[in-house]
Amino acid sequence: MRKTIVIALLLILAFSSCKDGRNTIAENKAKIFTELYNQENIESEYFNIDAKTDTILVTKKGSKYRIYANSFQLKKEDSINKIQVEIKEVFNPIDFIKGNLTTTSNNKLLSSGGMLLITAYSNNKTIKLKDGKEIGIIIPTKKLDNEMLIFEGIKDSLSINWINQDSILNNKLKSLEQSYKTITYQFDNIANFDDKVLGKWFWNPERKIGDKIQFQKANILIIGISRDTVKLKESHNGLFIPEVITKKGENGFVEDFNTSYIFSVKKLGWANIDKFFNDPKSEIVDLSLKVKNEDFSYVFTSLLLPNKNMYIPGYERMDGSFGFTHNDAEDLILPIGEKAYIMATSYIDDLPYFDLIEFEISSKKEITLELKQTTAMGLKNKLAEKIE
Repeated sequence: MRKTIVIALLLILAFSSCKDGRNTIAENKAKIFTELYNQENIESEYFNIDAKTDTILVTKKGSKYRIYANSFQLKKEDSINKIQVEIKEVFNPIDFIKGNLTTTSNNKLLSSGGMLLITAYSNNKTIKLKDGKEIGIIIPTKKLDNEMLIFEGIKDSLSINWINQDSILNNKLKSLEQSYKTITYQFDNIANFDDKVLGKWFWNPERKIGDKIQFQKANILIIGISRDTVKLKESHNGLFIPEVITKKGENGFVEDFNTSYIFSVKKLGWANIDKFFNDPKSEIVDLSLKVKNEDFSYVFTSLLLPNKNMYIPGYERMDGSFGFTHNDAEDLILPIGEKAYIMATSYIDDLPYFDLIEFEISSKKEITLELKQTTAMGLKNKLAEKIE
């Protein structure tokens, strides 16, 4: 009888040990993504608006958000004139890390031009956009990359996946502006007005009334520029595209389509200005990470290429090392010679452990990290100290 009781106790202890082990992994994951890396680390800006009126919101970084009247799904108990809009903007690669904002789309690598999160509240509860409504967005940039697309972000506690890509509107806006614009001019002599050089001057997007040119023997003066707003609005659904074209240079709208990313979103949540990564210097890279300590039930690893605005999550390989694809059979393709950082984070007894290293991408690289005890603030300080 005693022997039976002892065996039963051993089985209970064994089961309890396995259960505790599983819980430890889950708990460690939860701590990493709730206490260290999450979107709460990204600064928010809050705006109070009246949902019955058209509104332009301007953030500290100079971005513009065009919200049109009656765009939100509201219930009877909601206060239509007391809507709060929260905006988070992420342009610095160090914030990719702090916000756990990886740059992949269905396992394909992306290079980011900036991420943003839009949330709206009524009575402290989140609300949505109505079907068919949109928020127009203008993000200033030092250099426009026409390869960029707009992605929708689907986020969980572990990562974010960027999907449903759509084009930025810049090139479309340029062509539409030309299509619906009429230029009136006067001249004092005969010239070849079908000449391509003259045509290029006429249709320069920055052309304005009063501009002059001497062409062949004629002095030409622009005396009028108009846009057929009615036809433009009739030919396009939505309000944002016609408004950007007809109010260009007015009321906070862009002066130049080459200095801003222009797009619209039909859902609240995360959006990303991204392009699929394609660098001629890239080749297959054999990059592996080993964590020196072996007392961790779960280790979160990641790879940052700050100059490419890429942040890639890692995974544990079959041999116990860590890679930065999605399985052992997949090749990692990265730009040779590019500066990068590898990081590893874990928990033991409610205390975070962390290490990172800066290195240069090469065709074959094995890195070893030794995680050391820290605090949430200590970790953030080290990131700020090490990452430019």
